[in-house]
Amino acid sequence: MFAANSPNLFGSLYKWAKRQDENFCSEGLIYALRLLLAESPHRALPVIRMLTNGLIGSAEDRVGAIQISGQVVSNRKRPDIEIACGTKLAWVEVKVDSPVADQQLANYKSELLGRNSKCSLSLLWRGGDPLPDNNRPDHYLRWVELSHLLRPDPYSMTTPGAFVDRVLVDYLHFLESRQLAMSRVSSTITKSIQDVASLIRLLGELVSSLGLTPGRKTNISVDPDSPYLGRRVCKGDKVIGWVGVHLFEPQWLFFTTDGHDKGLRLNMDIAMQLVADGLGDLTSDRKNWTLSLDLENVPNLFSREPSGQISWLRENLLEPAVSAANRLYGLK
Repeated sequence: MFAANSPNLFGSLYKWAKRQDENFCSEGLIYALRLLLAESPHRALPVIRMLTNGLIGSAEDRVGAIQISGQVVSNRKRPDIEIACGTKLAWVEVKVDSPVADQQLANYKSELLGRNSKCSLSLLWRGGDPLPDNNRPDHYLRWVELSHLLRPDPYSMTTPGAFVDRVLVDYLHFLESRQLAMSRVSSTITKSIQDVASLIRLLGELVSSLGLTPGRKTNISVDPDSPYLGRRVCKGDKVIGWVGVHLFEPQWLFFTTDGHDKGLRLNMDIAMQLVADGLGDLTSDRKNWTLSLDLENVPNLFSREPSGQISWLRENLLEPAVSAANRLYGLK
């Protein structure tokens, strides 16, 4: 398998398209499908059959006649993906986190039947309760099911393969980062869990090394969109921030003023000045200040003894972060 931390085309582009989440996922899938159909038709056809509920992609369909399009407008209806072959037509509505609108699929189905009797309507989504009878697709398909079919075989390749495999692996890693696909549980899970326990202890020691108090409990969030693990940073009886990792990008260790303590008020003018001076950034909701560190760019960090790791991280992350938090909260 290509390294998960290697440059990822879809992950790099996604940071510019987060407000177009479903459109980005759809267009990424369309690109991957077109490439797979051109370079490896025998692998593309099972995916197309799954997406079209078996309507398109059988042995009788000529590969060159299969057309895959995105955002096709038909009588003011705009399905995310259209797959056509001869007289057969299939639409795929793509959902990531937004709900299916009232009568949305019913309207699509009506439009499809008006255009072609050989048609199919699929819903690609995370999964959930069945939709009302009057607003259902012909076929439900979960992202996880689709990702299994897209996975290169063997997925555990250790050397770069064809370009199409590179694209598929990138797209699958991107889907995994959005929790739309699952990577297999490997034999390293025991060591990984031990490393998580070591990280929890390291964070506590890191906070204590500054004479501050780590939160009594480890903060763990299993929010599908934002899972994280870390420790609160307390100064006396005040919570001035949080230090930890985001589980989708664990190479980044960061400190943030998490707004947990209602007795403290963040000075946003100072926060914006810190950002202007090149120290840290504002969170996406622009309510907190954060400072992060890419651990993979720190030479020999993971080969150092724990005391050496704590000393380096204290000097390069926590000391400047806590100093900034004191300014932001008007603390001495």
